[in-house]
Amino acid sequence: MSFLQKYFNKDTFDTAKLVIPLTAGILSISYLLKDKFELSYLEVSIAMGIIILLIIPLIAYNNRKRIESKIPLAIVKNEIEKEASKIDALIAQLNNPSDLYKLRLIAYRLRIELAKYKFMSTGLYPQFCLDHRMYFMYIFRSVLDTLAKGDIYRAVTTIDIWQFDEDDRKLINGYEGLPGEFIKSFLKANVQAAKRYVDIERYFIVDSVGMKDIHSEYHSNMKDTVQRIANQLDYDSRECKIFFCPTENYIEETKDDIAFALIRNEDKSSFMYLYSNMSNPLPSIEMNFLDNNSEENYQRLYGKLEYYRNKPASQKLTLQQMAAKLGIKKNTTDNKA
Repeated sequence: MSFLQKYFNKDTFDTAKLVIPLTAGILSISYLLKDKFELSYLEVSIAMGIIILLIIPLIAYNNRKRIESKIPLAIVKNEIEKEASKIDALIAQLNNPSDLYKLRLIAYRLRIELAKYKFMSTGLYPQFCLDHRMYFMYIFRSVLDTLAKGDIYRAVTTIDIWQFDEDDRKLINGYEGLPGEFIKSFLKANVQAAKRYVDIERYFIVDSVGMKDIHSEYHSNMKDTVQRIANQLDYDSRECKIFFCPTENYIEETKDDIAFALIRNEDKSSFMYLYSNMSNPLPSIEMNFLDNNSEENYQRLYGKLEYYRNKPASQKLTLQQMAAKLGIKKNTTDNKA
């Protein structure tokens, strides 16, 4: 039954509830007065009929106004109900093991949107505009938040992106009205995923030229980011392994992809990858859930990942080695997740 039918049926019933007892009451009173005023049954009936004919239109008019005031609300609610049913129909079609990551992201997005709708119902709904690099971090964090034990996450990234990952203490309180579970830095999401035994392996492409100039902005950003990571992650973490790969060709190696991740579960039944796309007029994050090893973008990203993974130990640094190179000491009391 639609919202419109509910409203009309309810208001029709309400009218009947008023008219029937009112008519019965008037008739009862009229027959009590008949003997007092020595009126005939015909005279009483005519008088009561006139009274009822005058009262019923007033009730009907008032009832029609009530219905008309509810119609705009009912129409919108009916539209919402129809859209919600489409979500049910869509989810019902996702029955393959390969649909696992799709369903997880749908569930995650629904929880976020529901939290926003609840906040909106209070009459307040702040919206925050993000730099595209901050938005990249937001998307990657959302994906990482959906992963669980048995998932394997392999990523290539740069400090240029990570410097836009806000420290947890600096995040806006009540960001878009979301509960605390959704308000976190990408770094904290990594720490939490590692605690859930997600197998994370990340490779930072490092500008070796920028690293040599200790007074450069790049060197400063690198030091700040490594400090934050070192404070929250154990150097010998088996769940979250981080490597830094210096290169003399930083611009060339990062021109196509600022960040990307390849994700699958242990039994290889579900798969996805996402990457930053800077070729569009508006920077975007592309997601693909198709387990197709021959797909061009997958081959390109997988080849790039393997290039950094297969570098000899002399050409890449662990988190501990990079921290030592930058003169960083762990501060385990700082922003520990």
